[in-house]
Amino acid sequence: MNRVANGRLLYRQTLRGRVLNQEEAQHTKALQQIGFVFEGRTNPQPNMEKNNENWMKRYQELIEYERINGNFNPPSTGRDVNAAFSIGAWCDNQRHAYREYKALLKVFANKYPNHPHIKPEDIASRKNAKDPKESGMTYFISKERIDKLHALEGFTWEFRPSITPFERRLEEYIEFQQKEEHGLVPQHYKDNRSLGKWVARQRCEYKALREGKESSLTPERLAQLEAINFEFCYGDPRGIKSKKKFQESREKHDEEGEVS
Repeated sequence: MNRVANGRLLYRQTLRGRVLNQEEAQHTKALQQIGFVFEGRTNPQPNMEKNNENWMKRYQELIEYERINGNFNPPSTGRDVNAAFSIGAWCDNQRHAYREYKALLKVFANKYPNHPHIKPEDIASRKNAKDPKESGMTYFISKERIDKLHALEGFTWEFRPSITPFERRLEEYIEFQQKEEHGLVPQHYKDNRSLGKWVARQRCEYKALREGKESSLTPERLAQLEAINFEFCYGDPRGIKSKKKFQESREKHDEEGEVS
């Protein structure tokens, strides 16, 4: 009999009044401390069938995202302009559940090192946030779900690094280009006012840089904007005129430096 089944047997025996020896008591206590479900899950959990259906739907959406974008790392924060953000949030929930499960296994292994791995579905839910963290799991995940995500080559259990506001706006600008087939975002763009203000700010910073004034537009950011054909001047397709003026200003500055 494996230790998981044995734990449940000992639990039923204690309910009938049996006194456990020291090793059995240690075993049972260790299981209790991680929120082990002693009663077993002989009946399906409420709404579990629907839960599994929704989970598989998200799983398929993640596979479709990879087919289109070439990776399994959809964004999970920012303006919810498309389904990718909800898929990203779903991925983060799986990461939270997996991290929680691994942490509980570590707690249990320290208390009872000879015990085999316990499946996450054998650990009770920690519904009350005031409960100690080692008493159960806040997020639900099963071994089958973990295996399915493991099978996706390129899916990582590490959380996606936070991106800067500049990079977020850059992504939104690219989405605007793809949708409208140009990059002339109005300053008071109704669908995304923050993007409109950001684009106007980049144009101002670019103008200041071109005129030799102080600017927050670093060479790295300028390269990022140029790489996506950012419209540096409203009404100047692809920013060709402003780029030409900037290049002439840079060459003039270099020539003056050589003369002096």
